[in-house]
Amino acid sequence: MAQCELLGNWEKSRRPCGELLFLSAQKSEFAGGDFVARVAVSRALIGGRKGSLPPHDTALVLGIGGRNPVPVLCQRGASQPKEALVTDVEAVHNAQVVEEAQLATAAPSGGDPVPLGLLVFALGSTVLGISLLGYVPLAVQGNTIMPIVFAATGVGLLITTSWAVRIGETFVATVLGAFAAFWISYAALVIGLAHNWYAIPPTAILHTIGQFLIAWDIVIFMLFLVSLRIPLLFSLILGAGVVGVTFITIGVLQSSAGIQHVGAVFVLVFAALGYYGYLGTAIVSVGGKPLPFGKPALSLLSRK
Repeated sequence: MAQCELLGNWEKSRRPCGELLFLSAQKSEFAGGDFVARVAVSRALIGGRKGSLPPHDTALVLGIGGRNPVPVLCQRGASQPKEALVTDVEAVHNAQVVEEAQLATAAPSGGDPVPLGLLVFALGSTVLGISLLGYVPLAVQGNTIMPIVFAATGVGLLITTSWAVRIGETFVATVLGAFAAFWISYAALVIGLAHNWYAIPPTAILHTIGQFLIAWDIVIFMLFLVSLRIPLLFSLILGAGVVGVTFITIGVLQSSAGIQHVGAVFVLVFAALGYYGYLGTAIVSVGGKPLPFGKPALSLLSRK
């Protein structure tokens, strides 16, 4: 009987295979979840013909739950070959599986927007954290960070958002787009208050800033919840963002510089995590080995 060996970044597993093979592979170290693979192992059977496995044939995996197709090598052993009639319905299904598998192996042509997104995100977070720690006088804090916050981080994240949309990365586009909106709206808030664009009474400015921060803290928390299904690093970045914005909000509403400084530390923490994420993704783009990002938090919790 023919044997199939699953190769690549997966644990090897041998299974008997015939005209159409369904495999349940080991857990993917990239996707962090169960990977279900469909394999068409015999091109001779397509079109309703009766046939057997060739001596050596290589089939490609169409994966559900992971991006990287896994090569499967099927070889006929010393035992008798397996023959079977293929109905018209099965033949059409087999042809579809082969076509889908070939599409799954096509190299991505759109690139990866995540390295640039993480880099400009970390840049804006760095200057915000330093500013909140009092590196520049309080009266000019907003103006000193606007060139980077708006022109670099805000615009840069808009570019990466449109990039992610073009290649079909829904959640990546959601995160990048949300943070682009955050930084641009933050710039609009600070500059507008400084020039009295919105005609907000001085007594209402404190709560205006408070409601801005509360609303964005909720948005970041929503992103954090979804991030529990992706590598741990991204959950840590968003989690640190939630904690940092929470402390900054409390510090603003209570007019406490000390609490705002605690929030600033968390801002610098998620900036540092952003730089690490940039290195991990950028290194891969030039052929290097990826840095460990950790398994999804949900997969870690499910093991306990």
